[in-house]
Amino acid sequence: MRSSLVLPTTFLLTAGLPALAVFPLVVDDADTVAAGHLQLNAGWQFTDFTRASHHALAVNPMLGLAPRGELGATFGGQWLAEKGDDGTTAHASGLTDLSLATKWRLWQTASERFRVAARLDLKLPTASEADGLGTGHADLGGVVIATGTWGRTSLDWNFGYAANAIAEGGATDDFWFVGQAVRHELTPRWTLLGEVYAFVPSAGGDTETHVFFNGGAQFKVRENLLISALLGSAAGSESPNFTSFLGFTWEF
Repeated sequence: MRSSLVLPTTFLLTAGLPALAVFPLVVDDADTVAAGHLQLNAGWQFTDFTRASHHALAVNPMLGLAPRGELGATFGGQWLAEKGDDGTTAHASGLTDLSLATKWRLWQTASERFRVAARLDLKLPTASEADGLGTGHADLGGVVIATGTWGRTSLDWNFGYAANAIAEGGATDDFWFVGQAVRHELTPRWTLLGEVYAFVPSAGGDTETHVFFNGGAQFKVRENLLISALLGSAAGSESPNFTSFLGFTWEF
């Protein structure tokens, strides 16, 4: 099955998964996993389109390489159901694409209230293009990240660019990424999360802008274990009507 929903679905599935305090938001923060520590993020995501539904189970181990740097990978399984013009529903399942990412802290103020980092992403096409589960191409992207913390509230800003189908050249599928997130510690155990972000076609792009909105909460079970839940939606042609996420973060 070849789905017309590959592009927005892939956006949701392969976006970089951020660090402990901000997972599972797509908008990343400027902090990194502590050197020598392993952080495991994992979760289930459901996405509802007008004529299709998509489930993904993703795992994201991240290793702190140095006091200012980390390396991570994202992989898992996915299930797609799409209704055709004749009323029948086609199903496909398989692996997700494999995404590799490394993030490094570039600068911070003396008080660490404001931090700046950069992240490099590489997506390898391990998902089936024929079944509509992936694009079948390798993508390369970069994001500049800024985080500011004032009391119990943190704001994250992202600005990046993704060069899709890098082996083929050209920029018809490339896009800019821009996002804003807010995190507020309501109590020592509960944190409220919210974000808005957009995929904007580059100058040579032939797709339209997709804007996503997510909000939810995070519960601290213990110092190294968090449980998170998000609900969201999006605007733009073929964008999802509804998204949901439930997952956990465990640091060793």
